[in-house]
Amino acid sequence: MDGEQLVRRFYDELWNEWRLEVADEILAGDLDFRGSLGSVEHGREAFKRYVERVRAAFPDWHNQVDELFSAGDRVVARLTWTGTHRGSLGDVAPT
Repeated sequence: MDGEQLVRRFYDELWNEWRLEVADEILAGDLDFRGSLGSVEHGREAFKRYVERVRAAFPDWHNQVDELFSAGDRVVARLTWTGTHRGSLGDVAPT
């Protein structure tokens, strides 16, 4: 699987379909992840808890991959995120 396919699985299967088991297949166990919420998660299990927090706040969260750019072993994605704020996100009540 090339880098672009891997990134597409990350967004399409893991995030858009909420298939957390995909994390076990494609992410390193000792990963460091900085999410759009500003938190840094260490390890695959912490990352999955982060995804669950996002899902609880935005149950219809969706990542649209607008463009992928590859250079060597690096892939950059330009995304459009959508979702309805239906659950608490930290101290922020649903809007």
